[in-house]
Amino acid sequence: MKIKLIGIGVVLGAILGVTVGSVIGAVTGDVSFWVSMSVAFGPALGIIVAIIYGNIKKDEE
Repeated sequence: MKIKLIGIGVVLGAILGVTVGSVIGAVTGDVSFWVSMSVAFGPALGIIVAIIYGNIKKDEE
């Protein structure tokens, strides 16, 4: 279950990271920087959220 959550977290983190990076880049005028940063940090944040969520769900059981 935890591996599945981490995989989902990586995918969603990457998608949301690129989306947010594109919006911030459009506002600031530096799209390439923000998209590259979001690709790097989006999946990492997704993994962190998945691990925390998995631990919360495990504690509820």
